[in-house]
Amino acid sequence: LLPQCLDSVRDYVDEMVVVDTGSTDNTVKIARSYGAKIFFHPWEGDFSKHRNQSISYATRDWIFILDADEFLLPECGKTVREAIEDEAIDSVYAVVKNAFDKGRGEAVSNSIRIFRNNGAIHYEGRVHNRVVGEKASKLYPITIFHEGYNLPPEQSHKKFLRTTKLLKQEIQENPQHPRAYHYLAASYLSENMYDEAIDVAMKAIKLAEANDYHDFIYLWSHFIAGISYLKTNKVDEAEEVCLRAINKSPKHLDSHYLLTIIYFDKKNWDKSFHHSSEYFALLDRIQKTPGEFGPMVHNTINHQWRVHLHRGFAFTELGKQEKAREAFSRALSLCDDKGEYYKLLATLNMRHSEFSRAEGHLLEALKYNPDDEELYRNGAQIYQKLGDREKEATFLKETLKRDSDDMDSAFRLGTIYLEEKCYVEAGHLLKRVIAKNPSHSGALINLGVLAKRSGDLDSALRYLEKALQETPDSVEALSNLGHVYYHRDNLQKARQVFERLTEIDSTLVDIHLMLSMVYVRLESPELVVTECDWLMSLLGLNRNLTLNSLLDLSNLFIDIGKVLLEQKRAPLASLAFNVAMHLGGEAIQTIKRIGRICFQHGDYNASLEYLEKAIRLNPQDWENFCLMGDCYTKMGAEEAAVICHQKAKELNPY
Repeated sequence: LLPQCLDSVRDYVDEMVVVDTGSTDNTVKIARSYGAKIFFHPWEGDFSKHRNQSISYATRDWIFILDADEFLLPECGKTVREAIEDEAIDSVYAVVKNAFDKGRGEAVSNSIRIFRNNGAIHYEGRVHNRVVGEKASKLYPITIFHEGYNLPPEQSHKKFLRTTKLLKQEIQENPQHPRAYHYLAASYLSENMYDEAIDVAMKAIKLAEANDYHDFIYLWSHFIAGISYLKTNKVDEAEEVCLRAINKSPKHLDSHYLLTIIYFDKKNWDKSFHHSSEYFALLDRIQKTPGEFGPMVHNTINHQWRVHLHRGFAFTELGKQEKAREAFSRALSLCDDKGEYYKLLATLNMRHSEFSRAEGHLLEALKYNPDDEELYRNGAQIYQKLGDREKEATFLKETLKRDSDDMDSAFRLGTIYLEEKCYVEAGHLLKRVIAKNPSHSGALINLGVLAKRSGDLDSALRYLEKALQETPDSVEALSNLGHVYYHRDNLQKARQVFERLTEIDSTLVDIHLMLSMVYVRLESPELVVTECDWLMSLLGLNRNLTLNSLLDLSNLFIDIGKVLLEQKRAPLASLAFNVAMHLGGEAIQTIKRIGRICFQHGDYNASLEYLEKAIRLNPQDWENFCLMGDCYTKMGAEEAAVICHQKAKELNPY
């Protein structure tokens, strides 16, 4: 970057001064090749100090400050020379354009970069230094392009760590000044640390208001808080902070941009259109008369295509198709990155639960940006909503290829593997999640389920009890823990857990059924009756009945199972039938009745299971063999059907 920087100004300056603070690359060699004067100082963690050192070595009347990752646009060189001929001023504002987000974003502000070498004008601020001491400034059409925020992830994170360390030092030294809080919030936002950005940005705003500071920089703090609130789905808070900014300065472009989106999300179309119109009007003024905005930073200056896209969706919602087409067409023509255009289309489709449309736009976006990890993350969400587990898993794997630390994706993929009974893969991913976050209750619960299914009940208990330490009222954790105790024949513990669950949620049919089974095995028929009453109430069955025997109670659980089969809740029906069998002492007539009910409801596998039990109790019952043959016929197993029907005929030739 340094050659580009020096090339851009070499024909318009009288001398070049470079202060090297310990570079290990070719900085010194490159600078010397351009005839620059080079001075060496050890890095002291203070950007202003080193800038002021460079000023002290300059011998000419005017100073022009550029960082190594900046360059002057070619057409602006002559304007620089014209500006310093203005005897009425001591400093010159230039337009600084900061590229970020791989060039997709651009922040624009006016910054003093040229000033008289009079010994009074200098820099302050450990990290984000600022000019002080100037008295008469003027904006000239001079543009500087800054690429320092457009770095590869590793370099960007390294810069983040260095910057935040220095800013925290600055806060310790001056905890009541808002400036360092603001820049720390900006650093957090650059790393997508939205909660941290909100916390620090709101501190900056509070301190600025308390000290009656009106620096435009704190409008930027409002934008950082507003967009972070939006990213964390706190739309009301985002609205409030943006309205506060506009109350301070109605010409704050970024707040009008955010309010366009906020009111779009709230489906307040009139307000969304109002703020989008204000955004376009301000954008036109910024481009035509940038001087009237002073040093205000504009983060959304090249987001007009996004505003048009939101307007297009709003017009669609209102049934104004022609205006919608115009807005979509305008958005597409203004967007340099078509992948970003289709990506935002997919995102807006997702917000409106239009997942099939979202899929089409996302696949189109992938044609342009096949390595965009956010597209794969969004794709996984789309396919989850569409119920396509195979494609969801594919997109989750692609996400993890690009971001192995994405524990949300790792957890979801582990959960899919668990549901698909791929236990080795599930265990590997879920343990990765726990290694990263030992208190992740979802992963702990799923590891407990995995251990339970694998027969490792000790590990299942350990995982589930740990999960309950994190989320004491988790229905999923308690339910699985109750089942583990039940399978270990620890009926009293199982009872305690299931009873606690009914206190948390009395509508859980499966828990009432499990309690019924526990009470049956604990020989507490009165409590079984209570649970039966709950179940009949939940299922809308007639409860005005008189019970004369346990067989009557058994028949009621058969009726409960029948209703559950009709509701397509076969696993719960099976549980109800098992309670019925225990109450009926596994009477053959009870088992036969259950087998016939399952056959009538098309659950042929369950029917065969009960009929086989009945045959073991009475191998001479021809009706059981006949019904088993009918099951096999329905299942297309003709050979087995013939054998069963022949056996039935042998037992009852008539």
